Amino acid sequence: MASGYTANYGLCQWQPEDKFLREEFNQDNEKIDAALKAAEDEAAAESGRLRIRLEETNYNLCNLLLQSDYEGKYTGYKRALIFDGFLTDMDRELSASVLMCGGSLVLGQTGQANVNYPYGSQSTRTSGVTESKTAEGTGYATGFTFQVYTDVSMSGTEYMPYRLNRNGEDVLTGQYALSGLGRDQTKEFKITFPKAVGLRKGDVFTFTLEAPSTHFWITGGDRSGSLAGTLYVTPVSGSSGTVSQTQPSLPACDGLRAWVRHQRGSVSLSVQRDGEEPQSLTPDGQKSAVEPLNHKACTESSFRLDRSFTEGQFRITLTVTLGGSEHEMEVFDYGILWI
Repeated sequence: MASGYTANYGLCQWQPEDKFLREEFNQDNEKIDAALKAAEDEAAAESGRLRIRLEETNYNLCNLLLQSDYEGKYTGYKRALIFDGFLTDMDRELSASVLMCGGSLVLGQTGQANVNYPYGSQSTRTSGVTESKTAEGTGYATGFTFQVYTDVSMSGTEYMPYRLNRNGEDVLTGQYALSGLGRDQTKEFKITFPKAVGLRKGDVFTFTLEAPSTHFWITGGDRSGSLAGTLYVTPVSGSSGTVSQTQPSLPACDGLRAWVRHQRGSVSLSVQRDGEEPQSLTPDGQKSAVEPLNHKACTESSFRLDRSFTEGQFRITLTVTLGGSEHEMEVFDYGILWI
């Protein structure tokens, strides 16, 4: 048998005169096997800890860049993050069933129709505001029809200021170029908004229009100071929809991590590298959160995709779906990280 042992693991050390025993070799192999397994487990555990820390860093980076979008805080350009807070007119594709409204993506079961404000007895108003209305569905306000009278002959163009107010905030302002109206004539005109304005169920809105001078009168309703006409709204409705964006050049990566903040409904994400089949991200849990723009309570859904991509053009698609008893859902933002 061995007459000596190693200092760290007690493995046998034989001298020339020692006899060899099979049991000693087996014991040494068991010790070596146990030590290697312990080292392997520790390496795996450390790898897991590093991955968790990396994902936490990625998550914080996503929120940091969303803060940059929401609050104008410059954080630098990160090629490995794709995000959308639905605030700017970036190059995105919306399906016909979803709309952007107030920094959110909205999906509703009921579309909003045109809103009529009947002409009435108050027909000599130099300015007026429509009766306050509450949206009964979702849609895009695109224009307004009104009547105006003048007691002078127009020799050129006059400008009529207008504004659309939603939930106490002027979301659209402009001036309508009025022309082609003769003396002692009443005529109907239509303002086409330079951009469509989203309305969602529950939004309170008004439209205000001002005459260019005291020689012009806008037809009102039956209430003093009221404005009559029609607010044109393109209805938008559905039980599911998508928003997509295409990124012309993204770096190679070993995987993807993503987060979507939303109220109600369900969400999913997919990416498609140019020339390849779309790849769906796998759901990776949910938690309660607060979106950073208006501080609304929401659900944060996480996703992951553990596969590598080479550098190239990618199409990213977010799909939103209402539950069977749900009438509306709202998505506040999403971010996808290339890691």
